Amino acid sequence: MYDANCNFMLVGDLNSRCGNLADHVVDDADAHIPTLPDDYVPDIGLLRATQDTVINNNGRRLIDFCKETGTRIANGRACGDSGTCTYVGSGGSSLVDLVVVNEYLLNYFYTFSVMEPNIYLITAYFISQLSQITM
Repeated sequence: MYDANCNFMLVGDLNSRCGNLADHVVDDADAHIPTLPDDYVPDIGLLRATQDTVINNNGRRLIDFCKETGTRIANGRACGDSGTCTYVGSGGSSLVDLVVVNEYLLNYFYTFSVMEPNIYLITAYFISQLSQITM
């Protein structure tokens, strides 16, 4: 669902634990589904690493959102990030501070790193056609 006039980025503590769920539609090529329209573009599966294997309801909702909108979770995917946990506490650790972008923007990350857990700081240098943006 890429629109050249609209790029999308969602950044924040989403309380969405997605584990290893795919954030794209798996096996949606027309070879498997013969009733797709001629101009259908199947999702491209890009591997995503994560140190958090737990899945919660918010995670399932976020994965559904990604599949429906063609957006992708950048954590664990952009610039070699290993899916580092963003929260560590006495009850365990989790990856809930997320960056979600449309597929087009994944190509424009220059760096992506998660700093010390529990300090909300994800640093990503983003290459734009106009300028470099730091989040």
